Amino acid sequence: MSTRRKTLQGMAGGIAALALGTGRSALAQQRMKLRMVFSITPNTPILPYLVAKDTGWYDKNGLDVEEITITGDANALRAVISNAGDIAQFGLTTALQAVAESGADLKLVGSWQPVVDYQFIAAKGQANSLEDFKGKVFAAGSTGDLTYEIPKIVFKKHNIDTSGMTFISVGPHPERLKAVIAGKAQVSMVNLITAQRGAGDGSVKIIQPVSQDFPNLGFSFLVTTGANTRDPVRSKAIATLVKGGIYGARYILDNPEGAAKVLHGRIPEMSTDFIKGVIVDLNRLKVWGDNGGLDKGTVQFTSDLSVQYKQMAKPVKAETIVDTEFVDKALAELGRRT
Repeated sequence: MSTRRKTLQGMAGGIAALALGTGRSALAQQRMKLRMVFSITPNTPILPYLVAKDTGWYDKNGLDVEEITITGDANALRAVISNAGDIAQFGLTTALQAVAESGADLKLVGSWQPVVDYQFIAAKGQANSLEDFKGKVFAAGSTGDLTYEIPKIVFKKHNIDTSGMTFISVGPHPERLKAVIAGKAQVSMVNLITAQRGAGDGSVKIIQPVSQDFPNLGFSFLVTTGANTRDPVRSKAIATLVKGGIYGARYILDNPEGAAKVLHGRIPEMSTDFIKGVIVDLNRLKVWGDNGGLDKGTVQFTSDLSVQYKQMAKPVKAETIVDTEFVDKALAELGRRT
């Protein structure tokens, strides 16, 4: 083989290798990254995300999610405002309060569980109604989050005197249940899966759901800054996160057993059968954001209710905080469910 021919073949091989390497580099650069802040440890309110993450949907769609758990709504809020995370999951009232009181540039871009499933519970023999909560120690989450604000609103509606009650910060749902069982507190408010876990062994009694008084009360939302929604790189990642949450919510509705296996993988101490039973109940309650979870009516109701019961000084207009761009884009591709 001539020297010239060898040289040409070597150049061709080098160009091909360079092109292949460039292609791989481009693919690597196309992967999106997002710092996701959670206000709770793995549990049902974030199950649509867990489904999309643990079944590989996000990976297949080019999104790498860094999970950051900072217990408490107020702490999750601070993380997203300070840019310690790109987007956060926490209670709607906390986001509304931040906008109303400090003018924070926050946007609601979706919700995995927009409908509240909280249950009031009491230690065995301690209460048969909310009226019996007078003078009791109430186990809440972190100061200022939903687990502090919602009970106060409900108690005010029922004209229950809370002056003799003591609210203590305990932590996530399982820890609040443990506090009630151990006698550190007598009453609390937890999500359905935690309440049913305690009621199943007879250690606590479920008194009533929050939805009995406020069926339209907003729950857990995806919150980011306005700057992030305008950033082309982060907004692309947020769009994929939101779309994956819709996929996850629909998966839960269509395949409760599969969803139960996903949550069992994150909470192995809970059996798949028990989790499946809770998911079936939650499906019946229609709590999931299978169409993105951004209902402006729910947001406005929650804002007005917070003002009515003096949890906020002034209301926040839903249109100023709700950004439907990402949900609308996802539904244009996935279709809307009825």
